[in-house]
Amino acid sequence: MKVEELKKLKEDTLKKMAIAKGALKVTVGTATCGLAAGAKPVLTELEAGIKKNGLKNVSLVQVGCNGRCTFEPLVEVIAEDGTKIIYSNVNSDIAKEIVESHLVKKEVVKKHVMTE
Repeated sequence: MKVEELKKLKEDTLKKMAIAKGALKVTVGTATCGLAAGAKPVLTELEAGIKKNGLKNVSLVQVGCNGRCTFEPLVEVIAEDGTKIIYSNVNSDIAKEIVESHLVKKEVVKKHVMTE
C-alpha cells in the first residue's frame, strides 16, 4: 500500500471507531479464540437484532482477542461516556437478550455480565 492509502485507511478507521453522541458501540471478539467458541452466530444475532429494532445509534464492531479467551465469546457494550459492560460466554440466545434488554430498553442483563 502507498502512504496515501494508509493515511486514508487510518482516517476511515478512526471515523468508524468514534462513538456518536448518544450512541452505543458493541464489540464482539472474533479472533480465533472467539470464533472457536461461537462468536459468528453471536455476531449474526446481534446484527439481526440491531437491524430488526432499527437501532441507528448502535455500531457493531468485530475486534480481536483481548486476552480473556476462557470467557469467549465476549460482547462489550460501550456507552458514549466510555462506560463498558462486558458479557461473557455469549451464545445466540444471550445475544438476543442483550439486544432486547440492553440495547433497546437500556437495562443491563446482569446475569450475563462478566465477573473475574
